[in-house]
Amino acid sequence: MVIEGREYKKCLIRPFLVNDLSTIEFVNWEGEINGNNIFEFKEILMEPIRKGKKNIIINGAFLDKINFNIFELLYDAYYEMTKINQKGSINVINLDPRLLEQMEIFNLRKEIGFFGPRMLDERASFGKWDVRFD
Repeated sequence: MVIEGREYKKCLIRPFLVNDLSTIEFVNWEGEINGNNIFEFKEILMEPIRKGKKNIIINGAFLDKINFNIFELLYDAYYEMTKINQKGSINVINLDPRLLEQMEIFNLRKEIGFFGPRMLDERASFGKWDVRFD
């Protein structure tokens, strides 16, 4: 990575860059999402959509395992969001590598983003320091 003309070693955790932090809602999920608690997780996810947030970033670091309920929940929320804002996005970051692999296999439509360890940062802050990722 190059910052202000000086080279630095690449960080193992790549940034998840966003254009404007005010348009984003950050949501934490932990445990297992199943038929017993899916409505609780759905309400957590739908609240920022009702507030008009354009992007939802879900911290999946504490998810224990995946099942079809997660995909059902994510796609329901995604379609509700696109009714309000067609350029909206939902991304799940900080997934365990084992879960990330499973998520990518079952994410056939590619409308939801799944990522491993990431740090969240605003794109404008990188522009201030003339940062580029090679």
